[in-house]
Amino acid sequence: MKANIYETRKGTGTHSTTHNIYGKQNNSNNNSSRIDAAYSSSYTQAYLILKAVQLNGRRRLTTDCVYHLANSVARSWESNPDQEQIEALVKLMTNLLDSTLLCPERPLDDALQQFCRNHVPTQSVSPSVTLLIALEYIERLKKKYHNIKGTSGCGHRLIMVAYMMAAKYMHVNLRSIIQTSPPDLSDNKDTPSASTKLPPIMPLCREQTTLLPSPPTSPKAHHLDSDPLKYHYFRSPNKPIDNNTNSNNRIMTAFNCQATAHQTTSASSSLPPSPSLPDKAIDGLESPTVNKNERHNQILRMEHEFLHFLSYDLSSSDILKQIRWAHSFEHYAYIPLASIISTSDSY
Repeated sequence: MKANIYETRKGTGTHSTTHNIYGKQNNSNNNSSRIDAAYSSSYTQAYLILKAVQLNGRRRLTTDCVYHLANSVARSWESNPDQEQIEALVKLMTNLLDSTLLCPERPLDDALQQFCRNHVPTQSVSPSVTLLIALEYIERLKKKYHNIKGTSGCGHRLIMVAYMMAAKYMHVNLRSIIQTSPPDLSDNKDTPSASTKLPPIMPLCREQTTLLPSPPTSPKAHHLDSDPLKYHYFRSPNKPIDNNTNSNNRIMTAFNCQATAHQTTSASSSLPPSPSLPDKAIDGLESPTVNKNERHNQILRMEHEFLHFLSYDLSSSDILKQIRWAHSFEHYAYIPLASIISTSDSY
């Protein structure tokens, strides 16, 4: 069905312009379907993630391993990485590992069941595995766009969003195969289909005063253009946001997922609260203060752009290798940060 037919006369000629009122709606539905598919469970991925969690147990990544990972992210994404930036990423990763561990005093099997009972993965049964999967996403993004560099603080924002995405992906897959006790299942109002879908990332109300990272700036090209070189990618936190500027003009998803902030809020208003990180985990991130709805939309757009650049594929094929690699650091002596920086090219 066509609507909104406008006739324009120029000289002796007449022409009409036809607009499809369902165009934006169909585009939004397609994007929603891609996102649902990205966060859907699969038997293979579920058991691979379970095996990874069991292989790692309750072990935490060593300090040396965290330094190496932080150095790798800084060198890949920061234009001029220095020791201060690397140490900031080390602090962020350390906070994630320490503040998001679920039930540290309980056995792994009990923590796994509790993780699957939770409606959203605010905490992880294995932050080490979650972080390694998140860094796999970041590495895949770099391999796809190896020439791109982010603005200042890009590494922070990449890690934060990738970690949330990895936590959601682990949660939806583990919930599909791990049995929980009947009393806990009776408390969960989710249907089987709903249990395989998680809501978009959104901070809890108690964290609204915390400064969260700002999202990437979109290109002026067609919304299907996936070349991140046309993006500032992630806005520098040192640059203030003009609150008088329309948010849709300064920040928009790569694929025009939501045309307005109102559409974004309406699409997710019926969803339950989604994962957010403890205050300690995001300590030190600098970003302009925005209201609740705008912050929600910003983080949502960051997540959607990341998914778009990954072709909506969150599957992990190398997580077991990454865990074994991470465990190898337990057999090495401490490596000074200066040595890591000076020898990083050999990695």
